[in-house]
Amino acid sequence: MVCKSHLWQKRDAGFDIIWFGVLSWMNMHFANLSLRLAPSAFSLKTAALPPITLEQICFSGNPYLAITVLALILPLIFPELSLWLAAQVV
Repeated sequence: MVCKSHLWQKRDAGFDIIWFGVLSWMNMHFANLSLRLAPSAFSLKTAALPPITLEQICFSGNPYLAITVLALILPLIFPELSLWLAAQVV
């Protein structure tokens, strides 16, 4: 809702609205998914064998977080990645 109210300002500033929408959606999606890593780590700890520590389980989420950050940075650097499919449809 906040993005929708300021959409015309983004368009007038020279931002592509589809690109901005893709980045906004990805950011909200990753924020929603990364919140679930902590409860999952505690659930895995209760099911894991004794030599596996909570620290090891928490560090196992780091590759996922690194990939999600990379997936958010790539369209920032190369906007064509998020605009290619829209150009194919139109």
